[in-house]
Amino acid sequence: MISPRHPPYPVDAFHLLTSNAIREVRWILKAPEAMVAVSFLATSAIAVQGLADVELPIFNEDTSQQVELEEGKKLDQPVQHVPLTLNLATVAVSGERKTAVDRAVAKSVRTHDDKRLSKYETDVDSHDAEMSVWNSIHQGLHRKLIILTKNAKPTDSVATTAKVHALSKPTQPRLRQTIRSDISKSALTEVLRGDGESIALMSNEGDIPLRSEAMQHLAWLNSAWDGSTLLIDRANGRSVAARNPRVTTNLMIQPEAFQRFIEKRGDEARDIGFFARYLVAWPMSTQGSRFITGTEGSWKHLPKFHARVKELLEEYDRRLSTGKIKRDLIRFTPEARARWIEQVNFTEQAIQEGGALFEVKDAASKANEIAARIAGILHYFEGTPGDITVDTLERAIAIMDWHIGAFIGLLVPGYETPQVLKDAERLRGYLYRIMRQMQQSALNCNWVERNSARHDGPLRRAARFGPALKVLEECGAVNVDYHHGDSNQSYPRKRGPLYIYFTNKLGYPVMM
Repeated sequence: MISPRHPPYPVDAFHLLTSNAIREVRWILKAPEAMVAVSFLATSAIAVQGLADVELPIFNEDTSQQVELEEGKKLDQPVQHVPLTLNLATVAVSGERKTAVDRAVAKSVRTHDDKRLSKYETDVDSHDAEMSVWNSIHQGLHRKLIILTKNAKPTDSVATTAKVHALSKPTQPRLRQTIRSDISKSALTEVLRGDGESIALMSNEGDIPLRSEAMQHLAWLNSAWDGSTLLIDRANGRSVAARNPRVTTNLMIQPEAFQRFIEKRGDEARDIGFFARYLVAWPMSTQGSRFITGTEGSWKHLPKFHARVKELLEEYDRRLSTGKIKRDLIRFTPEARARWIEQVNFTEQAIQEGGALFEVKDAASKANEIAARIAGILHYFEGTPGDITVDTLERAIAIMDWHIGAFIGLLVPGYETPQVLKDAERLRGYLYRIMRQMQQSALNCNWVERNSARHDGPLRRAARFGPALKVLEECGAVNVDYHHGDSNQSYPRKRGPLYIYFTNKLGYPVMM
């Protein structure tokens, strides 16, 4: 298998705290940028998934809320809340520093697990001492009942005391560990037992979970991603229920292991929507170019990311200690809601026969929900007050679009990206570089076209320039308008040369 080529990962789509840390890890460890960024996205999801859900601006028959209408009337408007969990998989060859990236980015999660383990060991010692006292009282009450029964004396008082005592049996301490790897279906249900438990299936050698017993139940794993109740019936007649589970999966897989899984389970995985729930990546290898400069420096930005993860994980434990998890609900602003609906309709058009996403209708069907999840993760991790803004949603859409392109490259045999999309991405990259170099917010359209037809431009054939520019305009990366010196003249401007005006989406790759 040969790694497909994709546009650069949209690192700028993350907020500053995370994007700075991504670049720092990339610079110091010399690992593929997409692999690093995916690890940060996964760790962010792990940190927030137990604390919040996001509300989609669509109808759903399963839930409803009252909304005010004119003249004081009310109507049930169904809404849908989805978890802030993600499934991610990065394909990378041996020696790509998967383990180093995983240890660096998820360090705060593992440290939190270590503290939980230490607390568990202390709690076990306390529990053993409490059980010793409890058993002594239990045995004493049991002996009293036997003596009273033999002597035909009343047992009501002692029996009541024994029942109360039996109900006061010390609770067995529970070891909660966030990161899990090789685990069975029943064991996974057991660790998620209860309401609102949060874990992560993670491995920097992804063939371990791919070979695990849990991976034999793909539909069941789909339910975990959805946050649906998981139920296991035991042989003793009792059932174990995991309600509102929160499970983020982050696998780093070698190409050979991924290929074996595709050959064995690929058709089933796509048919039931298992792959559609995954954000996949196969970044270009950095091996052979990882030269040390001696100026890599020390960690400055990564500790800030770790501190935020630590803060969120400790808040989750604090809520756990209250006995019942109460998650926050994140909503979209009206403007972001309208933009999300616009994106849904754009995707629907793209999955029509002949459309850019026709070959990946399964992934496209989940793409906008996943984009909403990513927006919720970015919003909550950043600690932004209020509702999800259009800016945050655009960031999430840019990340989702990149992974759709990666999905096509990995899972659609023989797929060829339309030339106009390739041209649009090359033109976008060219305009973005020019914008940053020249510190310009707009460029003369004729000047760009002339340069695009020459050796220093992305498009040597001028006939391909117009369609590529049209794609960028439709994606919202640029606006094309007439230019003149009178800034007060009303729109649309109808005189002067055409100019390409850059938007804040110019830095995000075109959906391939």
